[in-house]
Formats: sequence, C-alpha cells, structure tokens
Amino acid sequence: MVDRFPVVLRGYDKEKVDAAFEVAQDSVNEAHRTLANMREQIAADDDRILQLQAQLQEERNKKSQGNTFASLGANAQQMLASAEQTSSELLERAK
Repeated sequence: MVDRFPVVLRGYDKEKVDAAFEVAQDSVNEAHRTLANMREQIAADDDRILQLQAQLQEERNKKSQGNTFASLGANAQQMLASAEQTSSELLERAK
C-alpha cells in the first residue's frame, strides 16, 4: 500500500490519499445500497412465501372436504397459474 502513496515532503501526497479514500468510500456506499436492495427483495420473497403457504393450506382444506372431478380441474388450473406466475417472477429477478 505504501507504493500507492508516494512520499512527498512531510509525508504522503494528500491528494492521492484523498482520492484513494474516496474510491474506498464509494465502494462501501455501493455495498450498502446492494445490501438494502437485497433486504427489500428478501422481505418481498418472505411475503410471497406466506401467501403461497396460505394458499397451500387453503388447498389442503379443500382437499380434506372431498373432491369432485370439477373441483380437481379448477384446483389444478389455479396451481398451474400460480406456478407460472412464480416462475415468471423468478426469471425476472434472475435477469
């Protein structure tokens, strides 16, 4: 690190030290922004998980009440729509 800051009269070159500090500070600020974004994404994912768990419990309750062929088709359609929506969201986040 000493090589990065040439010795001038009475110590290191103040401008080079200030520039290096600014670069380091920018990096820390970017890390903080990334962390905040990831925390928001985790909170959104947690909400989605809770919704899906509630939906799953609802489907289990319906199943225990007895199924007809008509209700099975509707349930399958709802599950497929939910799976498609979830996969679309995951693909968007991956991009």
